[in-house]
Amino acid sequence: MSQCSTVRAWLQTFAESATQEDPVGGAVRRGRDEIGEFWDRAMAGYQSLEIVPRDIFIVGGEAALEWTINPVTADGTISFNGIDVFTFDESSGRILSVRAFWERTRIQETKGTERKRHHEEERVSERKVSI
Repeated sequence: MSQCSTVRAWLQTFAESATQEDPVGGAVRRGRDEIGEFWDRAMAGYQSLEIVPRDIFIVGGEAALEWTINPVTADGTISFNGIDVFTFDESSGRILSVRAFWERTRIQETKGTERKRHHEEERVSERKVSI
């Protein structure tokens, strides 16, 4: 499945009139088009992204998901934790709203992680050749 079709499938989990606030206190996006534009802008700066669900609490038509996100940028890996609070349309199962609670000040940077690891692997490889 291509990334484009994956994003389209993800957007279909939202009700047509869904809202998204990410992070809470920022702009509220309304509808699948605005939510998709947000995703495209957010992903433009990442080479890859891992979302790790850590815990989930479900009560009726609402859920709170605790997560860690680990995106890789050209400068290395960053990591941050947060909680998404969802409300669902119980008849369709689609997301009516999602609010993401996280703080920019808590983003942990590991600049150059991938380059450093690659450089160390090259040094080990050079040692093996020179022995």
